[in-house]
Amino acid sequence: CPFGIDGLDLHEDGSRRMKLGLAPGHMTLIVGLSGSGKTTFSNQIVLAQAAAGKRILHGAWEEDAETNMELLAAFSLKMSRSRLLDGKISDEEERRLNSEMELLEPYVKFFDLPFGKTEKPEKRRLYNSDQLDIVERHVEESGCDVLVFDLFKASLVELDPQAEELALRRMLAIAKRTRT
Repeated sequence: CPFGIDGLDLHEDGSRRMKLGLAPGHMTLIVGLSGSGKTTFSNQIVLAQAAAGKRILHGAWEEDAETNMELLAAFSLKMSRSRLLDGKISDEEERRLNSEMELLEPYVKFFDLPFGKTEKPEKRRLYNSDQLDIVERHVEESGCDVLVFDLFKASLVELDPQAEELALRRMLAIAKRTRT
């Protein structure tokens, strides 16, 4: 399944630029320094997959779900993020933004993780596996086709390199089991 982003999937001559885009049971990891465009790229993937009729479960944890949907719709409309966040959009822009959010809503669902909490009342140390159990339940319950994390690391409680690698391997196993 191609990413659906102009200039990414195919070369100008029409030949494939990427050997693999998004595929059920596989994982694509986007890595870069802060400010390098990871969120912009992820948003392009989310919008392209929504346009293709795919259901996306989006873990974007810098903002709440409502703000994330507004930002995604603004990105889709090429609307200024800073003007939106400052409340400096016109009535017409607000109408277009609401309309775009309505179009995206059937395809994009945001979810939060209960960081620092478990479903068991006893106090115990949390592990990445606890967090990923929660992620897997969200994936299964949502019936999503595509799972996108913006800042996957934010879902982890163990941050040493070995624990992060194990968490990524677990995410790949989740992707394979759920065909996302």
